[in-house]
This record gives sequence, C-alpha cells and structure tokens, in this order.
Amino acid sequence: MKRLAICLLLAGCSGSGSNAPEERWTGHIVSVQSPAFRADTPIPKKHAARDEGENVSPLLTWSNPPDKVEEWALICEERDDSGGSRVHWVIYGIIADAKGLPEGVTHDEELSRPAGARQGDNSWGDTGYGGPKPSKGDPPHKYRFIVYALKKKLDLPPGATAGELREAMKGLVIGRGEIAGTYQR
Repeated sequence: MKRLAICLLLAGCSGSGSNAPEERWTGHIVSVQSPAFRADTPIPKKHAARDEGENVSPLLTWSNPPDKVEEWALICEERDDSGGSRVHWVIYGIIADAKGLPEGVTHDEELSRPAGARQGDNSWGDTGYGGPKPSKGDPPHKYRFIVYALKKKLDLPPGATAGELREAMKGLVIGRGEIAGTYQR
C-alpha cells in the first residue's frame, strides 16, 4: 500500500506537458498591460472565441525589460476552478526590441508583424490565438497572458506546443510578467 501511494504521488508530480502548472517566478518582473482590460477584470467579448466574439487577440504591451533580452515569447493559458487548463496562444521569436503585440495578430505560423515571430498550436490544434469560450453557466475562467524575456534566441520551428516552448525556454528566461483577465458566458 505504501509503495502504491508513493508511485501515485510520483506520477502526479512528473507532468511536463503543456498543461503542467508553472513554478512561481521570483526573478526580474516585466510589466505587462493591455488597453483592452485591466488586470483581473473581464476580457471584452471582442476577444472571445468566434461563435461568442470576434476571436481577435488583444493589444498587449510590456515594459521594464531585463538587460540583454534576445527574444520574447508569450503563452496564454486558461485555468478553471476544477484545475483544468487550456492553452489559448503560443507565440515566440518576438524581436528583442518589441514593446508588445498588436491587436488582431493573424493566425499564420510565421508572422510579418511582429517581424520574424512564430506561432504555435493552441489546445484545439489551431495556430495562433484562440479566444475565451468557457461553458455557459461556469464561474468566470481566468486567462493569463504570460510574457517571457529570453537571453538567447530559440531554434524552434513554427507550430510548437506550449510544452515544447517551455522545454526550449528552460534556463533561458531572464524576465517574466503577466496580465490576467477573466471571461464568463
């Protein structure tokens, strides 16, 4: 019985997929903002999934970068009260002098704006941003737009998952920040 309990504990702690929770960041804090919503307030319907809204990615800005940033990356993930997690956006290869992402980033794997950026797959297997669409009647879901400052450019092709991006970023993150918003139907 004791051996079974240990095995179950170890199995539960070994997840490294795209839905694995991130460790608490204690390094350099990047300030992330959006004119579309303030931290921990509702995300406008315009940014919700297509059958609910327009599925338009929000304008995001960041400031207070650490020294020697070579590249930026972003993961947008949703967490709900049941502990479930979904990835809504994976974007990386964002140029070092970028100060944010424009509203309405296209769904192409390779982007011309921001130049050179690449997008990965969200939890639905689609490229680019996938807006909020929680089940009707659920309490508000939380959507975290997490920005990473990297000390080295990633050699990661377009179409990577959040798990693949997190693996590629190991040991390279020199700053991090986020803004979270909520959405309820």
